[in-house]
Amino acid sequence: MSGFLEALHLAPTAASNERTRRKAQELTAFVRDDGEAAKAGPVDAVVEALRDVPLQEAERVLVDFLEHQPKRELMLAFRDGRLFKATAGESKKEYDGKASAPLPELAGGESFAGSVLTHTHPDGSPLSRGDVMLAVKNNLLEIRATGRFGTYALRRSGDDWGKASVGEVFSAYAGGGAQAWAKMADERVPDELKKAARPRKGAATEDDAARSAPLGDRSAGLQAPTARGGATKPKATELRPKAQGGNKAGATFAEDLCMVEHYACLTLAAKFGLSYMHPDEAQLVGSRVALYEVRDAAADDKRAGMQYDL
Repeated sequence: MSGFLEALHLAPTAASNERTRRKAQELTAFVRDDGEAAKAGPVDAVVEALRDVPLQEAERVLVDFLEHQPKRELMLAFRDGRLFKATAGESKKEYDGKASAPLPELAGGESFAGSVLTHTHPDGSPLSRGDVMLAVKNNLLEIRATGRFGTYALRRSGDDWGKASVGEVFSAYAGGGAQAWAKMADERVPDELKKAARPRKGAATEDDAARSAPLGDRSAGLQAPTARGGATKPKATELRPKAQGGNKAGATFAEDLCMVEHYACLTLAAKFGLSYMHPDEAQLVGSRVALYEVRDAAADDKRAGMQYDL
């Protein structure tokens, strides 16, 4: 039995009766390796199997699901604590962290207002601009995304999203979040990335100063640490993506799109009194900074010129 189905069987008693177990067997379609697209039948089985499973327990099942099918995505809709709709989809690209599972269809007169939507983000990325806009447009109580680091959730505090309009969401992702992250990026660069400090070409070092000083004054300079021997953290703008395209990498770590999304949610929460829950930020930073390496703009320009010449 797969870990996915085992997780279902560890759910509360109400979800572990024999009828639900039989329905749960249909979920094997989601953990097969044949690459078939999810069918309506198995999605109905998700709803049936998880109908009485609390939201947080269902998300633990989603995490296990991602381990088996990292490119398959699920969206679950909860109302009054019960799952009532689910859809499935496939990641369009290897690095795509945005859920491609469509918004579940509702019967005429039904609404998502006041419901909670949770879905999978295979790469562990935060809530996207589209996620939050969906929440505002449909007056969801909460929008959630679950991935390898845990769950990100943004929740309104009143009967609606108040002044946190679609326009404000757009501004937070296009400007506010980017500015907030840019201010914090240098501080968030891990200490492990300390590098040997190299003086700029033509810049005087303490060694140079010691050699040019009168003989009687040289001892102090020789005892002092030199710029060549020091160690310093690189600036976020010195960290450039190791590979071109994908993974939501920015031109530099200071522009990383996942970090911008995270800080956009922090900005919206602070400005409009929303509740924002997120995993340990250090985990996200660690996973994102691993996509970058220390490289200056001149080296990139030189590399681009060499590629052009070829």
